[in-house]
Amino acid sequence: MNIPYLKISVLLLSLSLTAGAMADNGRANNGGGFWNRFSGGDAQRKDELARKEELLNKQRERQLSKKLNQNRLLDNCSDTQRDGEHGCGRADSAQKRNRLTPDERRALRRQIQDAGHDLYAPSR
Repeated sequence: MNIPYLKISVLLLSLSLTAGAMADNGRANNGGGFWNRFSGGDAQRKDELARKEELLNKQRERQLSKKLNQNRLLDNCSDTQRDGEHGCGRADSAQKRNRLTPDERRALRRQIQDAGHDLYAPSR
């Protein structure tokens, strides 16, 4: 085999291995790296930033609407208290009202025990 052909084949082999390694490195960096200039990575980054910014704006809007709702509830409570009605309490008192009283808990435990006895009656 001729030496120039051997040199050319070694050169081509090393170039292809180097290009493959650089392409893999670019994929590992989410498109960043050497090939980023040619593949439009800048546009991808801008799109990602725009999406993140949009998500943050949506979160802020949700938080603001939640605060506005709480403020409306508090305003309604202060209005009803001025009119002479009672029992408004805090804005989150509706959640606290959903809890069971101790008597209700005892009754529920009894019902669960009775149902368990009905389901798993001792065999005779």
